[in-house]
Amino acid sequence: MKVGPLTPDKVPEEFRFAFDYYSQILSSMKGGRKTRTILRMCVRCARIDRVGIENIRQSIKAGSFTCLCKKCNVDRWAELLSGPKNTGEAHRLWKGGRHESKDGYVFIMVKDHPCADKSGYVLENRLIMEAMIGRYLTKEETVHHKNGIRNDNRPENLELYSGRHGKGQSILEMLEFCEQYIAEYGPLKELLLKGE
Repeated sequence: MKVGPLTPDKVPEEFRFAFDYYSQILSSMKGGRKTRTILRMCVRCARIDRVGIENIRQSIKAGSFTCLCKKCNVDRWAELLSGPKNTGEAHRLWKGGRHESKDGYVFIMVKDHPCADKSGYVLENRLIMEAMIGRYLTKEETVHHKNGIRNDNRPENLELYSGRHGKGQSILEMLEFCEQYIAEYGPLKELLLKGE
């Protein structure tokens, strides 16, 4: 395939400065094939390389042209795949810091929360209960969904428990019990103290 010279109008405007258009020559490739090459400057590290014009045209046509040398292109891919820019809002699968687990609980990203997991997520029902009572929940406190629907985190559907759901009792029930207990046995306190 015969490849003609590369002209500035065939290169994206932001990369036109990176080519020495007067340096185009026919170079021998492996297997005796000849191809037209040009000197190109890497836009990241300023390294100058001789590159094939056919490859440049194909990547421009595909919309994948970066004007980077091989080393900088490898570094760019490493950053995209595993770098710090690939987390949180910059991640391609970012859904606003909210996700639902397989068992139906909703998690919200709050990285600095004392109960956040290693990925920075906290159960939404805990956050809502904390807002309702004005403090963080202790690790022993849990939030129960009255209607049993785990993603129904309306305040009127949430109940605060001391301990796990099965073993614990709702705080409201405990307070009612304490009030009844004090009303019933409170007057005996002085008698019991005098008897000692």
